[in-house]
Amino acid sequence: MGSASKVILVGATSLIIGIFAVSLKTIQTNDIKTAMVDTKRVQFEQVQAAAVRSAMYYFVYYGCGNLPLTSKNALGGGTYSYKFENTTSSATDLTVTVSLDGVSRVITARVENTFGLGVNQGPRKMHRGTWQVTKYYVART
Repeated sequence: MGSASKVILVGATSLIIGIFAVSLKTIQTNDIKTAMVDTKRVQFEQVQAAAVRSAMYYFVYYGCGNLPLTSKNALGGGTYSYKFENTTSSATDLTVTVSLDGVSRVITARVENTFGLGVNQGPRKMHRGTWQVTKYYVART
């Protein structure tokens, strides 16, 4: 094999390895971007859940009365506001608006009173005192 053939073989091999390395780097970058998007989604879900729990806390704390509608600071630097409507002694409709990083979500929840018969326990169940969230819907705005 002549010198020119060896140079061409080494050049072609280097080109193949370079293309492979660039492709691998692109794949890794896409994996990181996907992980970041998933992380932000999960964090925003947790901020939404914390805002609903906080609104329920104020609802029970103020004796299920007429709560002032105010904007409060949310986790992660966002804000949230809440509103209770159609309140009776057994149920109420809760609307929470959460804004974080320029993205807003409106959460509509049905909160019902168990009258001391026990609330559903679990890490994803939302309750405060004898009140618990029975329905939960998140809408983009």
